[in-house]
Amino acid sequence: MGNDHFAFYRNKLFDVLSGVDSALINVADHLVDHITRGKTIFVCGNGGSAAITEHMSCDFMKGINMDTKFKPKIVSLSANSSIMTAVSNDIGYEESFAYQLEMLGDKGDMLIAVSSSGNSPNIINVLKKAKKIGIYRVSFTGFEGGEVKKLSNRNVHIPCGNYGIVEDAHQACMHMIAQHIRIENARKNSELKL
Repeated sequence: MGNDHFAFYRNKLFDVLSGVDSALINVADHLVDHITRGKTIFVCGNGGSAAITEHMSCDFMKGINMDTKFKPKIVSLSANSSIMTAVSNDIGYEESFAYQLEMLGDKGDMLIAVSSSGNSPNIINVLKKAKKIGIYRVSFTGFEGGEVKKLSNRNVHIPCGNYGIVEDAHQACMHMIAQHIRIENARKNSELKL
């Protein structure tokens, strides 16, 4: 077998990322609009996707701010273990994100939800809650996209059934969006270090 799997993984990752540019530019444009208007951007995911959204909140809050005048307000619904476990224990895990969004979200805010399968009940419920509140809904999915894809205003879909490849692609997409926003809106492009 040798290096066959490594080559397959690398080539598949490149392949699935090759068709996402226009969707990422659209997401970036909406992020800039929401940030400029002082709106809050909520992010959430489960497992590896939670790690991706927390990494995203760091890169967007700190990375986008550098060399620009942006002050992004990013809130990770996956990060507060106390409220996550309280809601999960007392109400149900499927409400762990929707409950928080109902308490914190306002009309005109933005939600970015990441779900490889596209069928996680708590992600589906937070998207439904966001729609009810009037929050713009962006999702990142893999596999077939599931219900999550259908509930979103904008979806970045990675057409692959391998969790590792989907998650790696989602992480790369987050970095591409953050760096695109920073570079396109830098105060001094000529001095910007890429």
